[in-house]
Amino acid sequence: MSRQTIAILKSYFTTGKLPTEINFADFIDSVSNLDSDSLNMDITGLTDSSTELQAIFDAAGNRDTVFLPKGILLLSSTVVISNEIKIVGQGTVMRTNTAIKMFQIDSDNVSIDNVHFERFSGTKDFNQYGIHV
Repeated sequence: MSRQTIAILKSYFTTGKLPTEINFADFIDSVSNLDSDSLNMDITGLTDSSTELQAIFDAAGNRDTVFLPKGILLLSSTVVISNEIKIVGQGTVMRTNTAIKMFQIDSDNVSIDNVHFERFSGTKDFNQYGIHV
């Protein structure tokens, strides 16, 4: 039971095949869990989630989809996206109270859906705030 690529997972479920218990376990291990407890991050916006979010993005392989939980993730340092990934929020809010680049994208083919970015104190310096590619 281990994390598998999308191509391998799809091969388990082709017409005429009967997926095994191990195939289903691989499928479950390969899909992100939307439960914030399993992601080990605070979704209240009270505690910094930069390190945990960076670890999740670093663990994602090219063409993986990373699902983020509904809630507020406080970022106090820049999170770098180095792989071709799709980030899907569930009404996720990325919040900062410092002058940082929240996301720095160092890869092609990155998409972000249903994620809102906000700064909740201080003045906005658009050279330092938000997403930088």
